[in-house]
Amino acid sequence: MNALRIREAVLFLLKGPPALEPTPREISDQIDCGQLDLKKCIKRGRGLARMHADLKSAWVRVHPRPQQAFQGGRAINHGFGGNQVSELSGFSEHILKLDHTAHAVHSIREASRLYRDILGGVYIFGGDVEEGGFRFEQYRYPNGSKIELIEPLNADSFIAKFLRKHGEGLHHLTFKVVRLEELVEKLKKRGYRIVGENYERSYWKEAFISPRNAHGTVIQLAESDRPE
Repeated sequence: MNALRIREAVLFLLKGPPALEPTPREISDQIDCGQLDLKKCIKRGRGLARMHADLKSAWVRVHPRPQQAFQGGRAINHGFGGNQVSELSGFSEHILKLDHTAHAVHSIREASRLYRDILGGVYIFGGDVEEGGFRFEQYRYPNGSKIELIEPLNADSFIAKFLRKHGEGLHHLTFKVVRLEELVEKLKKRGYRIVGENYERSYWKEAFISPRNAHGTVIQLAESDRPE
């Protein structure tokens, strides 16, 4: 039986609870990218039922499905990289929501043609921040998500430097939190590098997790005493 026939047979037979077994799409992706070698997975002379079992077994070895269970306020992840325990208590109590994603652009006017006119973003507010050297506008989308566009006001601003180095794209994620200073101290104790701390204004306190500790993305943590 050639590889095409084997693949067709497996994709036809592979049915079961998606939480317990690989889906046909997952098996297909593994075959396409070369992670599963059909010649090694399928033993000569096997019937279709045994071929089905052979390929599922090989898929599980190459691409284990992570499973998660909650025990005593902790999320225990079983799967990729072995068992990992994430302490939820102490951090989740501070996080209110992912407020918006901020994108650095050369021109808000140009970018708004996509984010406002085509994608349907409704303008919320914006303006110039002279001390920071940037201009911004925020747009809200039907499900409540928000995107912020940021452009530089001068060649020396941090946004201008970002654009020269990285080009247009995602600049940071902003999470709204409560008791920001307490959260920052907890993060520092865990070894996270915190930059740009500013707690002077009650309507907008902020601190940033360095991209070195955030997988390449700036994370802004913000607290405000003003209603949405």
